[in-house]
Amino acid sequence: MVCKTRRPARVLVINPNTSASLTKSFEPVLASLSLPDTTLTYWTCPTGPSLIKTQADMYESASHCIPLLRAMADDFDGFLGACYADHPVVRLLQSYVGSKPVVGIFDASILAALQLVGPSTRFGIVTTGVAYEELLSEGVRHLLQRDEEVLAKFGGVAASGVGLMDLQPGSEAGAREKIMGATCRLLTTKEGEDNIEVVSMGGVILTGMERWVHEASELALGVEAGRRIKVIDQLLAGMLTLDALLQGKSIHSVDYSQVLSPFYLKAAASISRQLDTGKKGGEVVRAFRGQTGSRPKQRLRPGSKDDTVVKDYASLKGQSLLKETLGHQNRQSSAIIGATTDFDPSLTHALSWNAKGECPSFQAQHILRRANQNVHFVMRPDTQDEMDAELTNLDAIEDFVSPHGPELVNLYFRIVHPSFPILHKKVFLEKYGRSYRELTPTGLGAVYIMALNWWSYSPALSSMSKPDAHVLESKVLKMLFEVHKRPKISDLQGGLVLMQSPNVSSWALAGHLIAMAQNLGMNFDCSDWQVPDWERGVRKRVAWALFMQDKWGALVYGRGSLLRADDWDVQPLTASDFPETSKDDDLEEGSAEIEKGKQTFLHMVSLTEIVADILDQFFTLRATRRRQTIEQVLESAKPLQLRLKAWLTALPTDLSVGDTVPRKLSSVGYLHLAYYTAEITLHRAILRSHSMASPAPDLYAITRLAASTRFTSALDFVKRLKAEHLQSFWYFSSGLSLAIIGLFAGILCMTSQDKEGAEREALLAKLAEYRWLLRINSTSAEFMKYSIGVLDARSQLMEQQIPLQAVLHAAQSGRSASQLDPVEYGDGDDDSPFTDDLLLSPNDGDEIWQQQQQQQQPPPNAFEQHYYGFEASGLVDATLSSSETHQFWIDGDG
Repeated sequence: MVCKTRRPARVLVINPNTSASLTKSFEPVLASLSLPDTTLTYWTCPTGPSLIKTQADMYESASHCIPLLRAMADDFDGFLGACYADHPVVRLLQSYVGSKPVVGIFDASILAALQLVGPSTRFGIVTTGVAYEELLSEGVRHLLQRDEEVLAKFGGVAASGVGLMDLQPGSEAGAREKIMGATCRLLTTKEGEDNIEVVSMGGVILTGMERWVHEASELALGVEAGRRIKVIDQLLAGMLTLDALLQGKSIHSVDYSQVLSPFYLKAAASISRQLDTGKKGGEVVRAFRGQTGSRPKQRLRPGSKDDTVVKDYASLKGQSLLKETLGHQNRQSSAIIGATTDFDPSLTHALSWNAKGECPSFQAQHILRRANQNVHFVMRPDTQDEMDAELTNLDAIEDFVSPHGPELVNLYFRIVHPSFPILHKKVFLEKYGRSYRELTPTGLGAVYIMALNWWSYSPALSSMSKPDAHVLESKVLKMLFEVHKRPKISDLQGGLVLMQSPNVSSWALAGHLIAMAQNLGMNFDCSDWQVPDWERGVRKRVAWALFMQDKWGALVYGRGSLLRADDWDVQPLTASDFPETSKDDDLEEGSAEIEKGKQTFLHMVSLTEIVADILDQFFTLRATRRRQTIEQVLESAKPLQLRLKAWLTALPTDLSVGDTVPRKLSSVGYLHLAYYTAEITLHRAILRSHSMASPAPDLYAITRLAASTRFTSALDFVKRLKAEHLQSFWYFSSGLSLAIIGLFAGILCMTSQDKEGAEREALLAKLAEYRWLLRINSTSAEFMKYSIGVLDARSQLMEQQIPLQAVLHAAQSGRSASQLDPVEYGDGDDDSPFTDDLLLSPNDGDEIWQQQQQQQQPPPNAFEQHYYGFEASGLVDATLSSSETHQFWIDGDG
């Protein structure tokens, strides 16, 4: 009879961040255990955060890890999550691998600590950064199911401030000082509470620093008492727990004295103190059931019907931002009840409401949700057919980019999100970390589409074949239009992100999004709504992003704004509406700065409010039909110009074009371009008010000088752009704005009254330089190719108009065509921004001039009628003298 030899258990040790050197440091620690029946394989996540610092980092790293771990899950019998935190990768991976045990070192070290403490003593944690103090404290409370009696054994967390830099050669003294300081604070927190007996090392980068905890313990408590402090090695605790589960043993059987540091064991030999493994530890072990080593059902693979996707976030176990959400539920849509519909708030007085403000008995299959006393929503669950169709769409999107989805999400939050922060990063990553199927097709697809623009910025993607973004755009746009009857906030967010792509943005789509937003109540003041604080911030950011989309779309497309001031009740944004800070910056090169992006967004909103008033004052249908003198127009425009000047003055210095950080992208370029666009739009109204037949000489000269100066300023702005700007995120209107600025210079040429031609010649030279700058920069900034295309397409009109204007001026001055200046007449000079010239005879010009003199109208100008330029940095007070007016223009010139 042949006896079969038992195959060694195969364990995958998982480092969920990207630091391979950190993973390498695990090997000598785990090699110290005698595990003859176990083979260890070490794995570092190839993409994602380089270091786990926040809860958002955890969800982000989980989104990178899970797809890769699932692909290799069949090759291993057990999994050790080597991140010291309540990391979602442990729970998520367990849900996919069925009966195979998954253990997190954080869970295991707390279990070990509770076994090792005495009846009247407690355990504490020495960790790395300050952010971990609250993160780990909340993790302990979650892990112990908030049992107050058991939680009494927890003595708190002390941050040392040790980081990766402290692991560099020559940094040992600084690291020792930090660890000893944190240990002393932990052991002597409050009078009468210095009964910490067990200390867990709270972070894998602290491996090997246990000796400094012992040294500090003796210093703080005295030699004898200090030597009784037990220090737990987190990796050993995790591996022993996992080994017991692999052998089919209970976690009650684990002897956690094996996880104590050798410094304690040496001291304990002389003290010989019996470890307490009494009743309390057993109770805690039972509390771990369902947390560590549980046996949930096997989860289905993507692409098949997955009934385990969360449908009601109120039923989620553990920590989640989504438990009381109104607009971010999965498989459920919300619609606000309007003031003139077949429902009225007065009908709700007799209804019963639960703690979330819900009335489940409102209507079959529908729930009435009360945001406040006057605002109500109908919550409608998706039908099974709708859910099946949505899951099919989600699978199609994921399959299109697979297996690169997690890395594309990482790219989006590194580069796009800091500059256009309309998503809630933690909410997105929490959903995505569990399953991409918790998102909506529009929300998921938009993130992938935008991230594809920075494909080369990912070392993991740059050498691979890039999916066709245009094909994905077509798919996602179709999906967006399919959800208009049951939109969710994530659909609106996805639509706004999609609109930042030049290939997608359109005025018709903007109208579609505005209708969706009104259905979701995004134009309401949500300050006193019964929703989580984070959701109020999301609603406000999305609402103001929609406001900007409407106003800038109205400007660059020449349409009437769709959002009315009387139906807009959203409160101004504040810093508290943005959950992320500079501490959350991604350290990888080519990322954008969160704080700079936030300030850019805030100032873009305030600039847009000025633009909205400019459009209302001068560019509505009624406004354009008003016949006003130049003096009246200037009087109306002056307050708007002063607001623009105040806006520019208040701009922080770190939002200047010259303020860049090495190896960081900067999106401030789109903000400055928007400012120039606003200035030119205001000047557009002023120049239109001039009577070309008999203009007011002083005002005409000053306003044209200001207009020309502002084009020069815009040209200088383009010159100052660096690669850090060009490669960054640019707002959707940027390409059109650049085109309109160039066209404005052409209009100034065509409307010039300079008989000598010097003004026109100077403008043409600057326009040629402007087009050249756009052309050479377009290799780094795709949106500039659109600007060049527009200018090229319009050049034929300009070619026809420039020589006509030259002939007219020649006829007026009595010169012949042969006496005209080459630039004024148009001779195909190589420096000209135009290619050919259409010449008219002087006699033709005489005839046209005489007709215009009789009709008292300006020369015909088809280009001017369709593409009149815009921009002014200063406005004239009609009551000022010529010299004072001129100075006002100069002072107002930003």
